[in-house]
Amino acid sequence: MKTFAALVLLYTLPALATVYGYEDRVDVTAANPTLLQWAAPVAAVVRSNAVQINGSVATVRSRGTLEDVLNLSPFQAFSSQPVATGLICTAVLIRPSILLTAHYCVVGSDGRDLTPQLSFVFGYTSEASNSANALTTAASEVYRARRILYTTDADAQGDFALVELDRAVAGRTPATLDSHAAALLSDGAPLLGMGYTCGTPLKAAGNAHARQVYETEGYAVTDIDASRGWGGGPVFDATTGHLLGIITRGDTDLVSVPGMSGLVWNALAQSDGRGGDITLAPAILRHLPR
Repeated sequence: MKTFAALVLLYTLPALATVYGYEDRVDVTAANPTLLQWAAPVAAVVRSNAVQINGSVATVRSRGTLEDVLNLSPFQAFSSQPVATGLICTAVLIRPSILLTAHYCVVGSDGRDLTPQLSFVFGYTSEASNSANALTTAASEVYRARRILYTTDADAQGDFALVELDRAVAGRTPATLDSHAAALLSDGAPLLGMGYTCGTPLKAAGNAHARQVYETEGYAVTDIDASRGWGGGPVFDATTGHLLGIITRGDTDLVSVPGMSGLVWNALAQSDGRGGDITLAPAILRHLPR
């Protein structure tokens, strides 16, 4: 694991590889209704002290652009997009009041429950952003945790956490966990992942598949183009929209290149690198309250 102090010192977050083959990450916008529909149950995991609520409106301030905050080269994808203050992970709704995310998103490196410090915010897309506020949304789209229902050990290969929210989520249909995820991945099911690239608005990345499936251990290795901020993000079957698992860890996402000003996305051949791990749906379903 690697610690990204730029996000918040309390959290120890694994590195996540970025680009395998071509750049597949795109913004989730109304221009693609299918992506927007699949993104409906996706939430940003944000430190509560970064969320400002004024009447019926909630805002999350921008820390600046990716170029400003992480020294990303201006020639790289998303370099001019805002970085949300306090955004650390991604989560996905799987029951009306239950979110699924990665263990390390809600449990500190010291084993402490971090959910009292966190908010879960829906609707963070590029269409809800501007230069001052990374996110402006309805206050009703902000939720708090009631408790952690279940979490794996910190070092589990197939790690995840189930978080009960303070109330049922209105107007958003939970994702459907697919109990046949391991078999589908082994058979070459096309994958589509989602997450908040380094705190920028929600992205989706397709053109991905599983490299290896470890059904007994409850995880698989894929070539999804992910990055920090995608931890806990959903991985859908790109054909059916069913939830096959969540993103947990992978390769380094940003690297320096001699002679180039600023950092660049770590671009690898489609089959190179260690790949990115995802926790499989069947391992999660075993611990989901009925």
